[in-house]
Amino acid sequence: VVVARENVSAYRTAKPEARAASVPREIADGIASNPSQYIPKLADYLVSGSTDPFMQVKIIHDWVALNITYDIDSFFSRRIPDQDPSAVFRSKRAVCAGYSGVFAALCVAAKIPVAVIPGYGRGYGFEPCGSENPSKSNHDWNAVQIRGAWYLIDSTWDAGGLGEKRQFERRYITDYLFIEPEHMLYTHYPKDQKWQLLARPYSLERFVRLPRIPGEYFRYGLKPIDGLERINAVGAQTTISLANGGGANLLGYLTPVGDKNRKELNRVSIEQASGQANISISFPSAGRWRLSLFADKWGDERRSDRSVPVAERAEEIQVNEARV
Repeated sequence: VVVARENVSAYRTAKPEARAASVPREIADGIASNPSQYIPKLADYLVSGSTDPFMQVKIIHDWVALNITYDIDSFFSRRIPDQDPSAVFRSKRAVCAGYSGVFAALCVAAKIPVAVIPGYGRGYGFEPCGSENPSKSNHDWNAVQIRGAWYLIDSTWDAGGLGEKRQFERRYITDYLFIEPEHMLYTHYPKDQKWQLLARPYSLERFVRLPRIPGEYFRYGLKPIDGLERINAVGAQTTISLANGGGANLLGYLTPVGDKNRKELNRVSIEQASGQANISISFPSAGRWRLSLFADKWGDERRSDRSVPVAERAEEIQVNEARV
């Protein structure tokens, strides 16, 4: 039975709910000292702020994103400590398994149907020009069921990312809160295809051909519409088309791969009309080039700055983003 998804755009605000940041001291202290006793109390406090099941899930998502710090040291040392929810509630540090486990534990306590989804994520270490093996799981995320329909959530990637000095930088977003299944598939490939939540699941081979487009792009209403794959043959000039239903203002320039200090400012022109952006690129010479795109909206302080590597004969529409 196919259950129609509801419009969830109102919950993807990029702003945390106040209730997630105002947990009473007794519960905040108790969840760290005695998780088994206080998980139900924390869950009850979080969801009692609203009767809207979507808002209840958002508040749980917000608490996890605001209170759990990504364990960078363990991630790079490959010595991952216990990711059981009780251990994570005590330490407030985790990798993706801990984030998804804590989120699931709070949902279970709040009687919200939830699943932990193991799979492959195009996060830190993903190389646009390299090979990838999505059959090898490296990430966990969640799905919740609300009024019969399932919705995907990645609280790890919504909590923050990796800084230039390989430190965790908390940058709260809602780009992976109730993200559309077809958008999630640009960065996440579940081990069990049923969690793609698509009527016709993508094969592993088809996923590998997809460009990597993070959730932030869809926040701005951007979406490739001209059938681009991860690698596309191009000549000295090419045009990339994006759906731009959100009316984002776009700017771009080229830099040669391996020389980020050189910027070709007059090689990219963008025409926008009727909800579509046509990005025309004229390469100075043969070789690998990176297209840096900037997007914002009038009156919107959030800004997208994402680089898209482009090779003259093998064009890679690939967004570099240090999510772990």
